[in-house]
Amino acid sequence: MTTPMDQPDADSSTPPQPGAPGTPGVPGPSPYAAPAALGGLAVSALVLGIVGLALATVPFLFWLGAMLGVVALVIGIVGLAQAEPGAGRGVAAVGIALGTVTLFVSAGWLVLLLFVAHAGDDTDETVPESEQASAAPGTPGAGALPATPVEPAGTGPAVLAFGETHAYGPAIRSVPVK
Repeated sequence: MTTPMDQPDADSSTPPQPGAPGTPGVPGPSPYAAPAALGGLAVSALVLGIVGLALATVPFLFWLGAMLGVVALVIGIVGLAQAEPGAGRGVAAVGIALGTVTLFVSAGWLVLLLFVAHAGDDTDETVPESEQASAAPGTPGAGALPATPVEPAGTGPAVLAFGETHAYGPAIRSVPVK
């Protein structure tokens, strides 16, 4: 005997369910493609680029950021070469870009540090022989400070009375506030 469930209804407006032939209602393979898996190297390059850029903006940790930037750049290039089309190529490219930006920021801090370190080297000031410490300890003047402050000639008294004006040169003058 045939039941109404065994015979398909020709008047039904529901589309047939995907599945293996002969088993209606059982889901078959998905019609959508699975997303491509991201490569581990691409994600590593991205993370190293982000951390490297964060460290490169800190004044005295820029060298650590530069090292992470180089590693992010190398790993990103390798990850880009190994990635299949559409599978993490964008992530690897962003890792390469962040590694490059990190290197430029670190180089900027290095140039600034070297500029500041050598800024005082251009002065023509020399220390008089009497103020230089001698190499041999125990010799007269070896690191000893003079008992009274030494003033260059023509600079005026070391201590001014209240309300007095002192001229340091032709263009600089200190005037007390009244």
